[in-house]
Amino acid sequence: AGVEVDGDAVVDRYYFEDELIVLEPFHNTSRGPVELNLRATMEYLLENADPATILNTSFVRENMEMIRTLAHAEQPISLFDKTKNSWGGLDLSPFQLTFAKKVCSHPHHQQISESYVNAVALVSQTGVSEERRQDRIEVVSGFKRPATQHALQETGKRRIQGADKPRYYFYAYDKLMPQFHRAVAHLGVAKFDQLRKRRASREKQSDRERKANLEAFKAGMDLPRMVTKAEMPTTAELTASMGGLVVLRLLSEKNDKALNGLVARAVSAELEARRIILTEEESSSPKL
Repeated sequence: AGVEVDGDAVVDRYYFEDELIVLEPFHNTSRGPVELNLRATMEYLLENADPATILNTSFVRENMEMIRTLAHAEQPISLFDKTKNSWGGLDLSPFQLTFAKKVCSHPHHQQISESYVNAVALVSQTGVSEERRQDRIEVVSGFKRPATQHALQETGKRRIQGADKPRYYFYAYDKLMPQFHRAVAHLGVAKFDQLRKRRASREKQSDRERKANLEAFKAGMDLPRMVTKAEMPTTAELTASMGGLVVLRLLSEKNDKALNGLVARAVSAELEARRIILTEEESSSPKL
């Protein structure tokens, strides 16, 4: 669920439409198109979101009027519609550029970070914290790449070797640390410590989901459950040579409906031909 706002205040809880969305064809998998439930997807994405924090971001504050215009449009608007036919006469070009700069950069940055992870061949391991993965990314992007690029400009070699390696790494360090200190000063010591502690935590989104699923499973264990027939105790089946019998009643019930009583008539004829006389109890459930 989302929120409805009045100015900077959250006034009500907003529920997205409970409808199915089919993603664009380039998302298709071997099982076919990818379908998402809009309400379930948005609840998952916004589960840990703080509405007040989102409303206070510069992007939302500076573009709230345009966001409201898009939200109350009479027809769906495709922001990146090349023909601009869906814009309904609105001039969305400035907002389109702002959106591309402020929002679209995030998935690109995420993909770059993923590429760094693949580049250093780092895989998830038991007991390896999220902080270690991020540190590897920053080592590659903050030290190794700049050092390698500087060495390439000086020597023409793509690989740093020998005694020159520390010199190029210190060069990259001297370039990075001023940027790091400016970033910490801009963020503030309190928020930097908060970020550092969050990165040092081993808990991830998957851990929170697993904990919630475990609690739901434990709650379900206390509920009454119907025991299925397959779980009931039974005896072993015996072959004919070991004295095993076939209940003809079951044979008749399973097949006579489709064969119009043919099995029952065949059983009666077989018993009569063999001059086998059954008792009343045996006749109600004959066995062979």
